[in-house]
Amino acid sequence: NQVGYLKNGFDILVETETLTDQSDLGEMKIDTITKEKGTCTFSLFNCSLETIADQYPTAAYSKDSTSNVEVTEVGGLDNMDDTEHVIVFYHSDTQNGDTVAVCVGKNMSGFENAWKQDSVTPFTCKFNMQPYTDTGRFYRLVHTPKDYKWAE
Repeated sequence: NQVGYLKNGFDILVETETLTDQSDLGEMKIDTITKEKGTCTFSLFNCSLETIADQYPTAAYSKDSTSNVEVTEVGGLDNMDDTEHVIVFYHSDTQNGDTVAVCVGKNMSGFENAWKQDSVTPFTCKFNMQPYTDTGRFYRLVHTPKDYKWAE
């Protein structure tokens, strides 16, 4: 289920909040991560009306079967689709082996559309990563050896 072709790659950002404290005399110190969150940002080069509706939570797509007119409507919190998406990015590298990034997320940011005569304006998606295990894992990187044969 390829969503589209990327423009300018993708970005994964993992952020933390920390707690640092120590006793008055400095004999005991605590450094720990108290919260973590991840976001995944990418832009689709070949976005269609249906893709916008699939990727934005308040958008809906319809197509008239007689005229083939397509419509995507955006907005209205009552129209919220809370679907989580599995996002997989695959980087093929014949010299060093392939890398695959996997996360589960929801597109929680707005978007911008523009139509220009001389260029394509990619559709930017920013997904908040969601835990996919009961231990809170939200991002997985897989690196395969050179010449690894993927199952068909």
